[in-house]
Order: sequence, then C-alpha cells, then structure tokens
Amino acid sequence: MIKLQIVDGSLQVSNNGTIILVAPKNSCAIDVLALYDAIPLAVIYNKYLGTSTNIFTQPLANCVDSLDVPFSVNTFIDFAEANLGFDTASGGCGGCSTSPFQYNANLSGIQPIVGSNNASGTLSTIGGGSDNTSSGYHSTIGGGDCSTAFGDHSTIGGGLLNSSNGNCSTIGGGGCNTTCNSFAFVGGGCCNTASNCFTTIGGGLCNLVNSQNSTISGGSQNYVSGILSTIGGGFCNCASGTVYATIGGGKSNTASGSHSTIGGGSCNTASGCFSAILGGTTNNTNSCTCAMIVGNNITANRSCTTFVNDLTVTSMASCSGCSIQVSTNGLLTANNLNGGIHAFIKPSAGCSITQVLTPSVSTLTGTTNRLLVAPFIPAQTITSASLYINVSTLLVGSNAQILVYSNLNGKPDTRLYQSANLDCSTTGIKTAIAVLTFTAGTTYWVGIQFSSTQSVTSFGSSSVIAIAWSGVGAQTAFFITPAFGSAPATFGTPTGVSSGIPLVGITL
Repeated sequence: MIKLQIVDGSLQVSNNGTIILVAPKNSCAIDVLALYDAIPLAVIYNKYLGTSTNIFTQPLANCVDSLDVPFSVNTFIDFAEANLGFDTASGGCGGCSTSPFQYNANLSGIQPIVGSNNASGTLSTIGGGSDNTSSGYHSTIGGGDCSTAFGDHSTIGGGLLNSSNGNCSTIGGGGCNTTCNSFAFVGGGCCNTASNCFTTIGGGLCNLVNSQNSTISGGSQNYVSGILSTIGGGFCNCASGTVYATIGGGKSNTASGSHSTIGGGSCNTASGCFSAILGGTTNNTNSCTCAMIVGNNITANRSCTTFVNDLTVTSMASCSGCSIQVSTNGLLTANNLNGGIHAFIKPSAGCSITQVLTPSVSTLTGTTNRLLVAPFIPAQTITSASLYINVSTLLVGSNAQILVYSNLNGKPDTRLYQSANLDCSTTGIKTAIAVLTFTAGTTYWVGIQFSSTQSVTSFGSSSVIAIAWSGVGAQTAFFITPAFGSAPATFGTPTGVSSGIPLVGITL
C-alpha cells in the first residue's frame, strides 16, 4: 500500500516503507474531480505550475494515511484540506484564488462562488446565474435565475424560473417553462409545459403538450392531447385526436379525429377519422371518416367524399372515356352516358339540326306505344321555332308525338314538351310548332312515341355513340311503353336498347 503523510512540513509518499516522493506540502494540491471518476484516483499536482503538472497519481483504493487506514473520498479531501494547499473556498484549485467555482456543501456538485446557487445533486453542475438549484443526479444548469433541474441527467441552458423535472429532460431557455416527464424538451419561449415523455415544444407562449411523443413547434396557447400528434404553430389550436392528429397552424382549429389533419385557417374542426381540412374557415368534417374539405363554411355529410364550394378544372387528361356529372347535394357521380354526348354548332336561321352525331340516315320501324328518346346536348344556347320528323313508310290511322325530357343522373326525368298528334297516314315531313330554349351544355332527352308500327327516318345504331353498356352490349337509347298520348310527366325507370334513334329536326 502507498502511504501519504506529513513529515517535517513536507508531503512524504512511501510504498511499502520506501519513500518515493517528498514535496513541500504547501506547493501540493489535489484534483478533486478525479476522485469522482469510475475508478477514483488520488491525483496530486504542483499548484504553482497548474493541473497539468501531476507529481502523483494512484488509485485511491491503494492509498492509506499515516495510521495505515485506507482513504475514502471524503477522508482524502479532509487530509488535503488540513495539510496541503487545498482550499474549499477556492473550489479545490490548490489555494488558487482566481476560480469562480466551488463545491457545494455536500461536496457532490460544482457551483459558482457567487449567486446563491445550489448544485446539490450528485455530480451536478451550475455554470452561473443566481438562485438556481441543480438537485438531480448529473443534472446541469448553464445559467439564468431561479431555475431548478430536479430530474436526473436533466439540463437547463438558462433563462428564468424554468423547471426541468423529468429525467433526461431539457429546457433550452426562456421563462417559466416546465418539463414534467422523461426525455421531454422545451426549446424556449414562456410558460410552456411538456408534461409527458418524449414530448417537444419548440417555443412560443403558453403551449401545452400532454401526450407522449407529441410536438408543438411554436405559437401561442396551443394544446396537444393526442399521442404522436403535432401542431406547427398558430393560436388556440387543439390536436385532441386519439393518435396522429395534425394542425399546421391557423387559429382556433380542432383536430379531434384520429389521423385527422387541418392545414390552417380558423375555426375548423376535423372530427372524422382520417379526415382533412385544407384551410378556410368554419369547416367541419362532422365525424365523417375520410371526408376532405376545401373551402369555407362547409359541413361534411358523407364519408370518403371531398367537399368544395366551387370547382374549376383547367385541364383534364384522358381517362378511358369516363365522364362525371353533378348529382343531388352537389355529389359528383359517374355519368352512365359513357361518352354518348351529341353536341351541335348553332346553324343559321331556317336551317335544322338533330340530336345525332353522324349523318348516316336509316329507317326505324316503330313499336306500338313505345316512347323512344336519346340525349341531346347543344354546344350553344338555341331557341327552336318548330320540331319535325319524317315519315318514310305510312300506316293509315297511325300517329306520332315528339317529346322532350330533362335529365337527372344520366337518364330522362321531367317532361318539358309534348307535341300534338302528328299524322303518319302519309309520308313526308311532319312539323310541330315548338318554341323551346335549349341551354348550352345541358342534357335533354328528345324522341318520339309511336302509336303503331309506322316507319320514320332515323340514324342507325352504328351512327350514334353508345350511352350505356349492358354486359358487353351497347345501348343507344332509352324507352318506356305508356299508352299512346299518355307520356308521363316523369319518365320513370327506362329500359336501354340498342337501336337506331328517330331523326327529330330542330328548326330555328
């Protein structure tokens, strides 16, 4: 064993009776921090030359005093204070009066000499400031005033009245910020609280994160209570969904549905699971799952639907012939016309147009009482003077009527016009006076009802575009079979058919 003792005013060190070092005791100082290494060391250096001039280094466990009693950390410090140039008032720097630091009363931490700080935790450190307390094991306060690092391995960079209570939690600075659980982080700002584990507040004012693994980047008076949820910033926003709720910013927004998202805006509520609001104001997904809102003052009323105030498409790529239409409550639905739209350029006055696309004329033989219609969509708004058909094969006593219906969901709906009987006992043009306005882009259903089996000029099924498909068969028109002259006010449920469609001319 190595014995350290004072002999005739000098430090004498011997190893099993053999003297290995003699040095004036007042020139010797100890390195107190080395006593707290994983293997405590007794380190003595020349205080006049600095800590790099070690004259003795041995494991403390190998050292004994003059009575052969093994040293402990505390008894070795007592020996140095009593006999060497060690001065507790100067922080253990071997009598040097220039160090601004000292050990705390328990010799367990390091703190400034001035400022009424208390590094009471084992191996805790306070770098500066005043009235700070670092009571957690291995805790640190860089500076500032009146802050407390309670948690083990917790850190406060600076600021005022900050409190780092969770183990391994961190507060960068600011004022009146609090971390309450393990691995929580507050970067700065004022009056922010990260109260659960693995939570983060970047900064801002009066923000609160109450669920684990959640984040508020900044802003003011924002609140997160959902796990793994995020608020980017803004004012008075709340991410309360059970999990994965997100608010980018804005004011007074609430993301209460799991996996819900609000980009920004104000007074929006995303209450449906997986629902989203881009922005705007006073929108509500109304607990509808996967509902999306783009606009203002919209309340969702169905799941898996996107709601907008208005929609403008500036370009549309080809989509295999698909088409859409606006249905009840603004719902966009597939148009079962499958591209079968007959559009027309407005002719000069006195000329005629029909509801077909290609001019391949054929003959259609009627079926008794059948009311047969096909779609007509004008490219420009027009007003007719009359409508006509052409009887190609007469049948004595037979008649026909021309009818026009409105459109609903791609099928004929409400009767808009019904002509008087057109006599088919002779061939030729049969005209009905009809002053009707056809609005550009609006779908109308135009056709005739046969009283018998007379024939009229038509366009063959190969000359028109299919309006629907049934299995592998194309349908070119719809029909119903009411009593002749009794065309219903509402068309009802039609039957699709693959046939030619009657030529109905429109004269302006």
